[in-house]
Amino acid sequence: MNLEQEINKRFLLQEEFLGTEKPVNKIQPLVTVRTITYQHTGFIEECIKGVLMQRTNFLFEFIIGEDGSTDGTREICEKYAKDYPDKIRLFVRDRTLSQLYNEEGKLIKRLNGRFSAMSSRGQYIALCEGDDYWTDPLKLQKQVDVLEANPDYSFCVGGFERLYQDTLEKVSRTKKIKENDPGKSGYSFNLDEMQSFWITQTLTIMFRNNIYDTVNFSVYNYSRDTHLFYHLLKIGKGFYITEHLGVHRIHPGGVHSMIGREDQLFNAIRIYKELYMNNKDEFTRLKYLKNIAAQINYNLYNKEFKKFIKANLNLFKEALSLIRNPKELRFILMIFTPAALLEKVRSKRNKIDN
Repeated sequence: MNLEQEINKRFLLQEEFLGTEKPVNKIQPLVTVRTITYQHTGFIEECIKGVLMQRTNFLFEFIIGEDGSTDGTREICEKYAKDYPDKIRLFVRDRTLSQLYNEEGKLIKRLNGRFSAMSSRGQYIALCEGDDYWTDPLKLQKQVDVLEANPDYSFCVGGFERLYQDTLEKVSRTKKIKENDPGKSGYSFNLDEMQSFWITQTLTIMFRNNIYDTVNFSVYNYSRDTHLFYHLLKIGKGFYITEHLGVHRIHPGGVHSMIGREDQLFNAIRIYKELYMNNKDEFTRLKYLKNIAAQINYNLYNKEFKKFIKANLNLFKEALSLIRNPKELRFILMIFTPAALLEKVRSKRNKIDN
C-alpha cells in the first residue's frame, strides 16, 4: 500500500456537512481554526462557543472534524453548523475512511486531523481540541497582530489554565520565564530555549500555514504537538503571550492527559527517538538522551532489581550511542552512584513501612 496515495484517495471521499455552497465556503479566510473531536459530548459545546465568540477585524473559518462519535457529540456539532453556516465547516467522518489499518488489522493512522489540515484555507492556523476551550475573545486578533508585525515569527502561543475535571480545580500554566520584550505583552523564544522547558499546549497556538506545508509529517509514526513545535522553531522564532488564552481540560477520557508517569516517559523517548532519527540535530539528540536518562532514573526507583536490569539494558545501549563527550557520560553514570543506589533502598523500605 502506498500510504500517501491511500490517504489522498480517502480524503477525496470526505463530504462536508451541508455541502460547499455555504457562506463560509465563499470567503477567503485569513485564519483557519481547527477542532478535532470524538466522544466530547460534555465538552464540545464550550469549545465551539469559545471559537464563535472571537472578535476579529478579519475573516476566519472554523473547521470541525467529528470522528464518528456515538455519545451525542455529532448532533451538537451539526446543530451549530446549521446555526452558523457563515463560520463553520463541519466534516462528519466515516471511521472506515478516517481510521487506517494495515493488513494485520493494526491501526496505523488516525486521519481526522490530517484531513482537517488538508481542508484548511487560512494563511494562519489555530488549533483547539474538542475537550479544550478558549476564554479570551481577542485570542485570534492578538495572535494575528503579532504574526503580521513580525514575519520572522513562525508561530504565537500563550498561557492557559489547566482544569482538573474531577475536582474542578484550575491551575495557571502561564510561563513568565523571561522579561517581556519592550512594548509587547510577551516574549520571543527559539528552539534552543525549548531544550529546558515545555512552553504550552496546542490550544493556544497560531502558526503560519505556509511553514507547516513545507514539512513532511508523514515520515513520523508518532506525530504529536512536539513535532509541530519543533519544526516551526527550526524555521523561525516563537512568541509567547503572557496571558491566559484558554483552558486545557484534564479528564479520564483524555487521550494523553491521564496516562501514568511510566507511559509518559516511554512516549517521550519514542517521540524524540523518531525526531532524532529523521533530523539528526543537536536539539533532538539531547532531548532523546535526557528522556532516556529520565526513564532509567524512574526504573531505578520503581522496579525490582532484576526487572530494573532487564528494562535498562537496551536503554543503556541507546544512551551510549548518543553520548558525544565526557560530560554527557557522567550525566548518565551519575544515576548509579552509591548515593543514588542507597536512596533506592531507602525508598523501597519506606514503601514497605507505609
